[in-house]
Amino acid sequence: SSFRGLSLDSAQSRFAYSNKAWDIPRFHLVRPGGDAYVDFNASDETGAFSFIIDSHLDPAGLRPLLPEKQQPLLDEAAFSKTDPPIIHAEIRGFWHEPEKLAVNARLAATNFTAHGETADGLEATVEYTNLLVRLRDTRLFKDGGELAVPFAEMDWTAKKISLSNVVSTLDKNIAIRLLGSQAPEWLRVIGFDTPPAIQAGGSFVLNDPRAADLHFVVSGRNFRYTKLLAGTASGEVRWTGQTVALTNIQAGLYDGTLQGAGVFDHDPKTGTKFRGRVFLAGIQLPLLMQGWGAKSNRVEGVLEGHVFITD
Repeated sequence: SSFRGLSLDSAQSRFAYSNKAWDIPRFHLVRPGGDAYVDFNASDETGAFSFIIDSHLDPAGLRPLLPEKQQPLLDEAAFSKTDPPIIHAEIRGFWHEPEKLAVNARLAATNFTAHGETADGLEATVEYTNLLVRLRDTRLFKDGGELAVPFAEMDWTAKKISLSNVVSTLDKNIAIRLLGSQAPEWLRVIGFDTPPAIQAGGSFVLNDPRAADLHFVVSGRNFRYTKLLAGTASGEVRWTGQTVALTNIQAGLYDGTLQGAGVFDHDPKTGTKFRGRVFLAGIQLPLLMQGWGAKSNRVEGVLEGHVFITD
């Protein structure tokens, strides 16, 4: 059987049609891997419709229920066929006026894929209206880490995403893979062997790193920058367009400490340059030289001082 192009194993409900209006309560839909209950109302006269859905189905199978222009929303993620997400959704709009579509949904999912990245779990409230997608109380779990996003908004037309009060313990290499060739060079040359704790907020535009305006507070262990290794590191990062400013940098390395600030400037023609200043105390030279690959074992002493790096 089928309903508005939605293929079903079985469907059961009572219905009423009066004054050019449909009323289908507790429509029970069964498809491979799950089922759903749908309350459906629609007016043939005005084109208005509403769905209230309690689903344990793969959302991709619900594509025919959405207006054509909103159907690509379902391509943003692929869910498990054997354990589909649990969704409660309220959808309202007009069949011939897709710009008036309004969606409010809560979902919980395990083992899904988005933009080529797999995740262990996801919880989120999704709102869609006026071509804006809003996420509230989102939590994503992957490889023992977690991303918590209290609020995010995406302008579907401008491809602009705004975030606030984000907290993450995920591997930052996920961001590099998602950005692909658009990932900035500075993000590739710094990193943590152990996923750091990150707080973030701001906005960015998909496929345009030059439009980024993001602020991060980062702390973690096993930090790397070129050949420099630090057991602990923390600091603040402000990413604005082609410039990344690092402030309040503090690190424990080679039995000593480092404090400082710096700026990465990216030029498409000349590459990424770094300038800044650091203050060193108690750095053990034998450990430093060993970390930088020096073969001599005769270096002794402690490094103290200020280092200024210019273009």
